[in-house]
Amino acid sequence: MNVILSYSGLSKILFSPNLYYKHYILGEREESIDSWAVDGSIVDAYLTDQKIEDKFAIVPGVIPTESTKKLVYRIYKQRDEEHVSNDLSAYSEDILDILKEINLHQALKTDAQRLDKILTDDAKNYFKFLCESEGKIVIDTETLERNKARADMVKADPFAADRLQLAGSDFNFEVITQKMLQVDLKKYPGITLRGIPDRIVIDNKNKIVRIIDIKTSSKSLNDFYPDTFNFYNYGLQSAVYIVLVMGDPAMEEYRSYKLEFEFFVIDKYDDFCFFPVSNALMTHNHDELEKAIQIAKYHLENEDFNRPYKFRNGIFVLSW
Repeated sequence: MNVILSYSGLSKILFSPNLYYKHYILGEREESIDSWAVDGSIVDAYLTDQKIEDKFAIVPGVIPTESTKKLVYRIYKQRDEEHVSNDLSAYSEDILDILKEINLHQALKTDAQRLDKILTDDAKNYFKFLCESEGKIVIDTETLERNKARADMVKADPFAADRLQLAGSDFNFEVITQKMLQVDLKKYPGITLRGIPDRIVIDNKNKIVRIIDIKTSSKSLNDFYPDTFNFYNYGLQSAVYIVLVMGDPAMEEYRSYKLEFEFFVIDKYDDFCFFPVSNALMTHNHDELEKAIQIAKYHLENEDFNRPYKFRNGIFVLSW
């Protein structure tokens, strides 16, 4: 067995081994295009010095509404590569099938009326641009400018800018952004952890390595812990990144440094706050990572992707 696991892959195999199998083994990838996730990618890009044009394609005009956008994106991902067309109208039968599957616009009397709801100029333009911008996240100008303003707001805040070390490396600090790290797990031969921390700030004077993960949230700061934190299994992510920074050969010179991890969260109201993870919680997160890897190992070695681990026997007794 030789497998590479990221935080997202590990989370997926815990949540639904079947989804993991489709995504990572069959290659039937369904990337998230939720608005809040796209917003986060843009803010993260501006704060971590990425080139916007390398990751995003700016569509002229307006991106369609959320439900239509998701349907169009699904058509784009599922289209027949041998008979591909950049014209959304060519996929009318597929559109009608999906509309029925997700129970959208079914109150309308005819298929023609349902198609009229989807085959708008904005939707056709979005689909064509998706096809011509393979591998990039398609956004509109308003979305780009709104999230650039959020990033600029963070940069203008002295405390946040200093803690994120947005000025970059200097005599006392080193800043590493978007660096791929990976570690072969000696305890679990054949399993490699891999990930790309958003920002690593190295304080050489005080011998501290601080890993900062940047999040945008569709909720408020009050909801981040424990609700959002637990729902997205962010504790697992913190433990994965600590292991990567501790174990990747490129970080060897910092092995004697104290390691810290924190989330930087921007909420839907554009309020932002740092959330350092305490030593006690990090110990718990590492224990959970150990359990997660053992569960992943079971699914991968046994090629059992039918159900989540605790339901693996197909029966689960409910009791007080």
